[in-house]
Amino acid sequence: AGGDARWTLLDPYGTAVFSQAGFNSPGEDRLHGLTQTGTYTLLVENRYYRTDNGTYTFAVRKVQDSTAALTLDQTTTSTIALGQTQNFTFSLATGTRVSFDSLTQNVGGGDSFYLRWALTGPLGTVTSDRNFRQSDSNDGTAIFDLVAGDYTLKVTTAAEIAGEYSFRLADLSKGTAIERNTLVTATLSPASET
Repeated sequence: AGGDARWTLLDPYGTAVFSQAGFNSPGEDRLHGLTQTGTYTLLVENRYYRTDNGTYTFAVRKVQDSTAALTLDQTTTSTIALGQTQNFTFSLATGTRVSFDSLTQNVGGGDSFYLRWALTGPLGTVTSDRNFRQSDSNDGTAIFDLVAGDYTLKVTTAAEIAGEYSFRLADLSKGTAIERNTLVTATLSPASET
């Protein structure tokens, strides 16, 4: 958009939903709930000092969030749309130590750094705004001691990426016991699993 475009969205009563926001890159995308019934007005303009012609492209999308059950120790695979929030719910009868295992390298050709997750439960927020890429392996860990109760693991995107992703929330008490002085041979399949 000539490199300097701004946009403003007005609700049916003329109140700004957002104002003078840049829209020159996917990182400047806007996600807003439109709560008023009626016609909204979108204003697109370049800065006053621009004399060149600028082209622009945008799309308005309806985002439908989703909720599904999550089973510990099972791989969860889903496809996320632009701007969507996907909630995965589970309940624990007793306290459990869990580990988040990201099984995602790229999402629709985009870096999994921009795919985010959060976990909330009976004591509030366990963790928030964690990116998939830095949640396990050499790039970070995500091990939590959870109390009994109901939990929601929320997946969102932080940039304009969409596509398939996978993860597993593992119950660490179900790991394989290792005997001393015993050689262990195994295979990581897929290679990114914990």
